[in-house]
Amino acid sequence: MGCKCRDGCKRKQCIAPRGVDLSTLPVTYHSVVTNSTFPYGATGAISPTILLNVVQVSANTGGRDILLIDGYPRTWACWKNVLGSELALTNNLYAMDVRGFGQSQNPGPGAPGGPTGCVGYNTVWNPDTFARDIAAVITTLGLVNPILVGQSLGGTLIADYVRVYGIDGTGGIGGACSTPVVGGPAISGIILSGSFPEVNPLWFSPATLAIIANGGLFTNNLSQLLPAVNQFATISTFCRLRDPEFAEIREMDMTNTLDSRIGALAPLPDGANNDAVWNTVTVPTWLIYGKKDNVITFDAQIKLLSVIPGSQLKLIKCGGHITQYDKPREFNALIAEFLAALP
Repeated sequence: MGCKCRDGCKRKQCIAPRGVDLSTLPVTYHSVVTNSTFPYGATGAISPTILLNVVQVSANTGGRDILLIDGYPRTWACWKNVLGSELALTNNLYAMDVRGFGQSQNPGPGAPGGPTGCVGYNTVWNPDTFARDIAAVITTLGLVNPILVGQSLGGTLIADYVRVYGIDGTGGIGGACSTPVVGGPAISGIILSGSFPEVNPLWFSPATLAIIANGGLFTNNLSQLLPAVNQFATISTFCRLRDPEFAEIREMDMTNTLDSRIGALAPLPDGANNDAVWNTVTVPTWLIYGKKDNVITFDAQIKLLSVIPGSQLKLIKCGGHITQYDKPREFNALIAEFLAALP
């Protein structure tokens, strides 16, 4: 099926995705219990145990373990064109729903809290809980030295993981509001797609900032939520996707809880950034960016390049924000190239 691209691009890349039939591949659905039940905050608040939804596609258990972490406010389904690709024939692919997103359980709104003296953190939406969720998936499912692939917000969650556990599992640098953990799983590579250094308006496009300012994503009032979801789905792709593809993206955005739509965008407190965290990355790291991304700015990629040692930037022409969804051939080819270059 063809598509009409916004700038009149006639290239073969400007083709809306076809639905991928996963029935021909071995698919396993996991419910992973988080290990996020730890005392948090001066008040002794507890982050509750929840179940995380993880979809595994593996035709060859001897390949690389790759954990795909979705962006805001989407679900594992945004990775369907990766899960259903030839990558699954030689690797073990896992796509997780972030807490409160998709079929992962919602921990609730949480409450203000954090280590003594920490201002601005929430007991269930903070770098420690996101990091421990990722660690729970890796350890529970037995992933070995996995490659972490984060799309958009998923990239900042990878930063949360590195902040707490470090790259090699010997403990991260922590911070005023984050506690390092020794003995976590080591990772062997990172891919960030349409990501940004941390939650900060500096890295969001004017179109994204306008949608956020409108407030429609942060309500369950359908008269406000639906237009906001339509707008965000529209700017997330470069090509004008037709139904059912556009409806599928919109459905992802609609199924997430109000708590997750608010909590997942909680910024680091006191204007902090992730520069020191990204500086500790010692594994191969690629940044993939669609040149027509209308959600995250190119400046965000330049900043990531400057703070992640040895990182490389790969551009996809005619690619929008969700490049793995609307430009799967190009995206999957880059993943394969990245894997081939690993030691």
